[in-house]
Amino acid sequence: MHDSFRAEPSRFRLTFPVCAGLLFLACLCSNPLFAQDSSPANIDNGLRRFLSTEDQSRNASPAANTSAASKRRGLTHAAVRDADRRVLVDIHLNGKVSLASVRDQLTQAGAKVIAENSSYRMGVLSAFVPANQITQLARSPGVLSISLTRRPRKNVGATTSGGVFSLHTDVLNAQGLDGTGQTIGVLSDSYDTAQTDLFGDPLTIHAAQDIASGDLPGTGNPNNPNPVVVVEEFNPPPDETSSDEGRAMLQIVHDVAPKAKLAFATAFISKADFADNIRKLRTDANCNVIVDDIVYTEEPMFSDGIIAQAVDDVVFSSVLAGPKCAYFSSAGNYQGGGYFSTFAPISDTAARAGLTNQNLKLDQVPAGLTSGGFHNFNPDPAGPVDISQTFLITSGSTVEYSFQWNDPFDVPGGVTTDYNILVFDADGNYLPDDSGTADNFMTQEAIEDILVENTGNDAKFQIVIARAGNFPATPVAQKIRYLSIDD
Repeated sequence: MHDSFRAEPSRFRLTFPVCAGLLFLACLCSNPLFAQDSSPANIDNGLRRFLSTEDQSRNASPAANTSAASKRRGLTHAAVRDADRRVLVDIHLNGKVSLASVRDQLTQAGAKVIAENSSYRMGVLSAFVPANQITQLARSPGVLSISLTRRPRKNVGATTSGGVFSLHTDVLNAQGLDGTGQTIGVLSDSYDTAQTDLFGDPLTIHAAQDIASGDLPGTGNPNNPNPVVVVEEFNPPPDETSSDEGRAMLQIVHDVAPKAKLAFATAFISKADFADNIRKLRTDANCNVIVDDIVYTEEPMFSDGIIAQAVDDVVFSSVLAGPKCAYFSSAGNYQGGGYFSTFAPISDTAARAGLTNQNLKLDQVPAGLTSGGFHNFNPDPAGPVDISQTFLITSGSTVEYSFQWNDPFDVPGGVTTDYNILVFDADGNYLPDDSGTADNFMTQEAIEDILVENTGNDAKFQIVIARAGNFPATPVAQKIRYLSIDD
């Protein structure tokens, strides 16, 4: 990961080498855009796009469905669905109704709750929800917002680890520093549920074979008969696969610290479940070292989200049972994919009047999305104004942009500024279906997470950062950053 992104999400403080009342009302009134959309404004941009695609699929002809599917391939892939075709969402609460009551509403609507946390903000639930029930649930008492839970990412390296040789741990092992007395927990996708390898061929080596060959501890391994403790396994839903990346990580740990006890828990179900399993590795498996290689792009960059708070609990908390932990997360390999700056506004009037060397057709963009001005990407205030960045996206590729700013997440009235990330083609045409334009005062999350898909030939795209609303004149939240990841 690029150095400027080492601290995002905030749980990445350590890296693992292996792997507002009036303000709210004023701002809301200043953004007329959402009167055009019949869906509740407290649904995030990704889920809004997902529901729109679902509606198009139901109402279109088979041929049109095929075309729509090809155009929205990335969004379809980002959503997680179960065997009943329910979609995985996070439901954040506003504190006006108990978590138990909201859970009952979800169950009555045909949802399946898979994780919940009453201590994060006002409470949050992760659930598979029928798509046709989401709009009604978003308007339910007690619901602050509903957001699409995107598929997590594994920070998988391109090369098999040679950690033993690089770190010379074999020398340390010979001196008795071999992991004795340590319990190490790993969080990834799965431990022993993969059925095929990376090439789609049947997988013939599973955990039992790894134990027999000495690559994992367990019954039959004479050097370490302690079986791996599996706190929670990942059993992929239909149309999903698992890779047993967790087992691969455990093999590496076993090579480096052959006498250590090992434990595994999945981080692949949802953010709330990930956080629960971090705590369970300490309290249930007595781990004193925990590592993960998972990124949820929705994790807050400027504050501790639900996962980072769980890390704080296992590292610092004296309330939790079990030993205090050292926690390490993979840094990732996203160098060059990040941007960080202070919002440098160019007025909406000046930008729409026309700027030198800019071909953006801003007349195609609803005025409510840009009334607070545009960000000037040129760091030299004396230089020419540049309100766009150009990216080349290769044929068949999808690029995800997780764009955030320094407002709190999931706190009623916490968001002070509504930024948007707008996408244009090389000729300056506005692409609304690819842009991030959620009403952040309603979602109460300072994020626009978008997918820009290129189903044609290699092509250039432009992104623009704009502010919706101009009260107050100087935004409270001024730090902006994004992470772009090429699928």
